[in-house]
Amino acid sequence: MGRHRILILNTTAGGSTGRLAATVASAAAGAGHDVVFGFGRGPCPPSGVDAGIHARGRCAAPPTPEASWRALRCPATTATILSDVAATRLFDRHGDASPLLAASTRRFLKQMDDFDPDILHLHNIHGYWIHRPTLAAWIRSRAGRMRTVWTLHDTWAYTGHCAWYSATGCRRWADDEGCRGKCPMRRNYPASWFPGSVAAAFERKRRDLSGLPGVEIVAVSRWLDSEVGASVLAEYPRTVIHNPVDTECFNPGAASPSGAPTVLAAAAVWTSAKGLYDLVELRHRLPAGYRMRVAGLSPRKARKLGIGIEGLGHITSPASMAILYASSDVFVNPTYAESYGMTKIEALACGTPVVTYDSAAAAEDIAGQPDSAAIVGTGDTSALARETIRLAEAAHRDSSRRAACRKLAESVVHTPAETTEAYMRLFFGK
Repeated sequence: MGRHRILILNTTAGGSTGRLAATVASAAAGAGHDVVFGFGRGPCPPSGVDAGIHARGRCAAPPTPEASWRALRCPATTATILSDVAATRLFDRHGDASPLLAASTRRFLKQMDDFDPDILHLHNIHGYWIHRPTLAAWIRSRAGRMRTVWTLHDTWAYTGHCAWYSATGCRRWADDEGCRGKCPMRRNYPASWFPGSVAAAFERKRRDLSGLPGVEIVAVSRWLDSEVGASVLAEYPRTVIHNPVDTECFNPGAASPSGAPTVLAAAAVWTSAKGLYDLVELRHRLPAGYRMRVAGLSPRKARKLGIGIEGLGHITSPASMAILYASSDVFVNPTYAESYGMTKIEALACGTPVVTYDSAAAAEDIAGQPDSAAIVGTGDTSALARETIRLAEAAHRDSSRRAACRKLAESVVHTPAETTEAYMRLFFGK
């Protein structure tokens, strides 16, 4: 197999996508390969995640003798990032119009030329950190010398604008002419204030991302794989590798429910697409004695909603999330946009039943188990409340139901070892 040089790129080194990138980096380095994890913003991976992290560039963490891979922040200044934000807000030109962003991307990729990777593993390349045309040109310049594995976590790569469209049902991206007409998601991430030409944006993206040499796409769900197959990226080979859930961390023994029936919801960022206002409606429909806790929602914003929702703020520790899941009677996921939904598996692994909408991939892998996972029509808050009450009261009365939830999670989960093994096979052909 030989020793490979692997470059992994993602917007951040944290969050679910950053943790996956770090997990893959650790596995590849552990197999004896040279690995650089390049990211756009935020802190370097903490040394507690993996003792082999070797931080360079503008990262704060010092090098360590036992380092096995390097984390390198792309040298984009605040002014560079803001220039891309401005181009996005004013002209709907996300990641392709800022000269400052293009210059910082060229500097970063020149460093990577010195590293000379033979495998590039892309994750998110949106998020105000890298210039897409410059990155695409660099990939083309390395034809025959570098393979590219691109893990898609959302839909941004093949639409004219949005990272999610399932809330609107828009299918313009699948038309031969691309995203024509008025974009229903223009005000959503990456938000644009003025009606630029989404059709022109689609064509620029198609020009940059079509015909790239040596590319293979990984989708994180069967739903996303199917959507990519209908898009301008359908030319590339594809495979499905689900993101992992650590069932040793997420387990029923982390805690147990007590007191009033407790409903939990969680998201990294709460927006209408994630179902924030559906949670408000759900709270109105729940009995007065119920407790609703929401991870990812600040206490201040929860108070502004004014209806008895307990905002827990951002929970970054998996162990802390495991305690929240396990101490709740039911987990609700009223999302309109979901590429797979790791939270549903984490909750089930902790013995907590799940209620979710049937949007996008939100219900993937958990259908047909109504006593552990209830699936309701997207936007049907009446059914959402009915099933939440049913499962919460059943779980509150009968703790033995937790074992069935755990069993369902174990039947569908992809552990970190299984996920990294799948990526190693993809990288190295083993």
